[in-house]
Amino acid sequence: MCLLWPAVTLALAACAARPGARSAVAGDECVPRAPAQLSGVRWDGLAGGWRVTLVATAGPRSGSRSVGTLALQIQDGALLRFGADPNITVPVYGTARLALNEVGAQAMGDLGSASAAAPGVALYVTDNSERGLTATMRFGSGANRRDLMPIEGVYTALFVQRVDSNAVFGIWASSSGEGAGASGHFCVVRAGS
Repeated sequence: MCLLWPAVTLALAACAARPGARSAVAGDECVPRAPAQLSGVRWDGLAGGWRVTLVATAGPRSGSRSVGTLALQIQDGALLRFGADPNITVPVYGTARLALNEVGAQAMGDLGSASAAAPGVALYVTDNSERGLTATMRFGSGANRRDLMPIEGVYTALFVQRVDSNAVFGIWASSSGEGAGASGHFCVVRAGS
């Protein structure tokens, strides 16, 4: 049975390839990276311009990708903590230009909102003793409202698994709130890198 796994892996990879998809060129690849320890990351160092790539590996657009941009800025010190939990911070927030529908994803609200109270993109870093440090980037002004934390409905979230000097990697998930969803991996590369 162990001999079947390489064949199954090759078959799945062949099925995931989308006819007509553009081939990856230098600097255009987005492949999953091994997770790495997130402790010690300077989260405010993520401020600046980025190129983001979402690759769908599950859902209605499996095999597709969407490439866009992120513009992140350092959060005001008065807004750094999120809610009543002292272990949750929002070190950076900003805007995104990204066609989420290309990978079957959806956002709750405007990706282009630059409001600190309801940004288009926000990075939530949670430090707790049970799970260690986690970082999640949520898309959509409705999902990032400071006055209301939605627990159901539409979402797209990037779960950070690795931060390198000029790149961030991990997995993403999205749902319409009605059970249908999409997921995959992502790469965020500093603009000009």
